[in-house]
Amino acid sequence: PISNLARAMTETTNPTGMMLGIMPKKGEDFDPSPPIREYIESRYSPEDAAGAEQDLETLTLLRSECLSAGLTQTQRRETLLSYYRALRVVEGRFPVSKQAGHVKLKFTWSDAFDTKGKCEIADVKFERCAVLFNLACAWCQSGCDADRDDADGAKVAAHAFQNAAGVFCVLEQIAEKATTSKSLDVPTMDVSKECAAALAQLCLAQAQKCVFDKASRDGKSAGVLVKLARQCYLFYAAAKTALETPPLCDHVDKSWRAHIEAMASLHFAEAEVAACAGLADDEDGVGAKIARLQRASQVLGVGAKFVKSTHGVSVGLVTTLMTLKDTVDRDLAQATRENEVVYMVRVPAYEDLPELGAAAMVKATPPAPAALDASGESLFSNIVPESGFKALSKYTELVDTTIREESDVLALASDEARAALAEMELPELLIAAEAAAGSGIPGGARNAAAGAGAGLPTPLAEELAAAQRGGVSVGFRDDLARLREAHDACAHRVDAAERALDAEASEDEACRDAYGGDKWTRPASAALTSNLREKISTYRGNLAQSFRSDESLHARVADASDGVLRLLEPDAMAAATPALRAPMVSTGDGDVVSELRAAVTDLEAIGAERAGIDATAKAIKDGDNIMAKVMAVENPETHDALFATELAKYDKVKSAVALNVSSQADVLGRLRAQHEFFLRTYDVDGWRAASAIHVEATRDALAHFKELSGGIERGSTFYAGFAVATAQLLEETTAWVESRRREKSQLEATVAQRAREAAEVAQNHAAAAAAAQQAAADQAAAARAAADARAAQHRQIQDPFAAGAFVAPPHGVGYPPQPTSPHALPAYHYPSYPPQPQHAPSAYPTAPQGYPPPPPQSQYLYPPNPYGQQPPPPPPHGYR
Repeated sequence: PISNLARAMTETTNPTGMMLGIMPKKGEDFDPSPPIREYIESRYSPEDAAGAEQDLETLTLLRSECLSAGLTQTQRRETLLSYYRALRVVEGRFPVSKQAGHVKLKFTWSDAFDTKGKCEIADVKFERCAVLFNLACAWCQSGCDADRDDADGAKVAAHAFQNAAGVFCVLEQIAEKATTSKSLDVPTMDVSKECAAALAQLCLAQAQKCVFDKASRDGKSAGVLVKLARQCYLFYAAAKTALETPPLCDHVDKSWRAHIEAMASLHFAEAEVAACAGLADDEDGVGAKIARLQRASQVLGVGAKFVKSTHGVSVGLVTTLMTLKDTVDRDLAQATRENEVVYMVRVPAYEDLPELGAAAMVKATPPAPAALDASGESLFSNIVPESGFKALSKYTELVDTTIREESDVLALASDEARAALAEMELPELLIAAEAAAGSGIPGGARNAAAGAGAGLPTPLAEELAAAQRGGVSVGFRDDLARLREAHDACAHRVDAAERALDAEASEDEACRDAYGGDKWTRPASAALTSNLREKISTYRGNLAQSFRSDESLHARVADASDGVLRLLEPDAMAAATPALRAPMVSTGDGDVVSELRAAVTDLEAIGAERAGIDATAKAIKDGDNIMAKVMAVENPETHDALFATELAKYDKVKSAVALNVSSQADVLGRLRAQHEFFLRTYDVDGWRAASAIHVEATRDALAHFKELSGGIERGSTFYAGFAVATAQLLEETTAWVESRRREKSQLEATVAQRAREAAEVAQNHAAAAAAAQQAAADQAAAARAAADARAAQHRQIQDPFAAGAFVAPPHGVGYPPQPTSPHALPAYHYPSYPPQPQHAPSAYPTAPQGYPPPPPQSQYLYPPNPYGQQPPPPPPHGYR
């Protein structure tokens, strides 16, 4: 049946009015960006501040949205959680306080229970407390808004109140103790430890009430209702006690305490009434029923009196109290009358009755760790203080120590396995036994294992493997072929250098014979190539000596290939490897060789697992970046707890190491047992003696192999350096020959130029002689003409009219003669013409000998006429 309390609530008031909704804190909006930006610029760099600009805008937007009234409860909760994580980031990266050099962020909030009281604190922790308080209020309001008359609505309300209680519990852990100071720099009392604890109890009481109301409507048994109602009473009583304790008693409004007192009384009475419903209506139950109803009536009376004397309490709550009290009083009167008339039993004291049981169906549900964890936030990821690096360095050391310790365990296990195998002469014994079993199978175990040197000591087996990789005799033959190619190449270069010198010398002698020693003045080639000739001679000696060494090596390799080196070939090694013969009669069950091989294989597999374990540990370490989590830790002193949690990811590596070591111990135990049985079955002593002889023969063959390898290596080293020397010789010779040939071309051009100059000089001498001869002839002719003219003039003077004495005037025939000036010179005063020419140089100077050629010929040539012009022709009649 529906409880009296639930029925009274349904009849008298809206169930929403029976719940207390906690009003959120009111804060003043401000922009936190400028102080943080200034700190980043001064502490880090302007570039870092510019890179954090987007994060500053995000932080400012989140705080503004937290203070906004236009969000739904769900949106408000998500925004508050986002802002809380952002505050954790800010707290880890920036020192926020009033101290000099710190970020001065003044967070201003009013008290939720006293809106006139406010505080202004530069502390991120206080801001986080305010955010948690409002987050709890948002959950609480969601519970109040739910339709608790509906089954699903009751579940939603109970869930919301439990989440609100969980948030208040988180607030209680980080909040400071309450103080009555009214200073602005002291946190308000609503975010104190005491207030958070009281409000958490209130929210749990309201969540339990939702469960009780639903159980009442669903007709649950009286026993269930007793436990649910009793727990409601306990939650409300705890909240009432907390709010009545100083300093909360003077801070929280009295109507709140009256409401909680009434709800505690209601559920105390409800539990007692439900307990009475479970008692029998007989002499055994009537006394206890009367006692419980009496105490329920008393408690309801006290609660009703307190509520009536307090202003601000819901009228519906008062009505519910009085209605339930009337019901209890009526039931009490009926039970008392029945006892007085019918049963007449003694009514026990309430304290003597057994205490009613309680069942807490709700509990505080704090936010998920991920919801409050800022390790996944990317805000201000480029800003890491020195403390973060130090903490991360400490964690890295712990990780390295953990991995090193596990690696040491694995290394010790590996050493133990190697030592055990060496002590039991494994796998040598197995190889010998398997070689005997596979001796009749071509390409079987005998060829595969023994042919590769299995069974030999490890250093010797490694040397054999290296020799076989090179091909042994085949490899030597290839090496000798390469040495011969290197020898031929060096010899070719030496021959080419000598041929070049010989060709140049022949060219030089041919030119000297053609031009003569007086004109071909440069030194002979033989006088300049003595150094190169000596090198060629030395290199030819080196080539001869190296050829003899190559032939000696070739002969030794040929002899050893069919002799001592034959043992190193895989087939010969397989044939020479000592084998353990199986006994003629089996002395036990099963194949001891197969079982021993299986144990060795298992041990090898366990050893191979260690590489995977090391790789796993390395992969975990490579992806182990906890910088964000380190920066999100509220208290640096709790880094050790964070490190312990993070190091747990290496537990699987530790487990794998422990399992590996344990498995190896089991396999080694099985291996030792099989080994003992193997020793009893096979002739191991005889095999050991044969193995010693085989090892010694192999060692001798490898020594011979090393000796031949050393000779070939020395030959390769010689030819490597000799190839460089011969190449340099050929390069020097080629350069010298090219230089001589350029010089030859220049000297040939000089000799030809001198020949041309001599020819030109001779031609000029001949021209000068011809000109002098012509000048002399012209002078003689002029003298004769002058003499003839004077004679003719003389005859004319003596006989002017003599025949042939007339001479035409110079100005033309038929004209009268020009009058003679008294100042004119007589005709016979005409000076002689032309004057005598100067004689040309008797001979062309001798050209200088040697190289370079003499100066240009223009310095040594005379012009064709000493005066530089031709003489005028003589006058036609001997005078002008």
